[in-house]
Amino acid sequence: NTRHVNTTLSGRVLDDETAEAESYWLFVTDTTGQPQVRSIGHYYDRFRRTDDGWKLASRQITTG
Repeated sequence: NTRHVNTTLSGRVLDDETAEAESYWLFVTDTTGQPQVRSIGHYYDRFRRTDDGWKLASRQITTG
């Protein structure tokens, strides 16, 4: 009965091989009763193009 919500996503292609994205997240508990936000934060992601498509290369997580 939890939910991870990812919001306000912004992505940018930097060149033919790399891209980056930023988004905010919330972790919500007791989603079937009285939902409460337990934590919030920010993701900063880097992606690399591979033969199989775009893959997550790194993620920086900031809480609060």
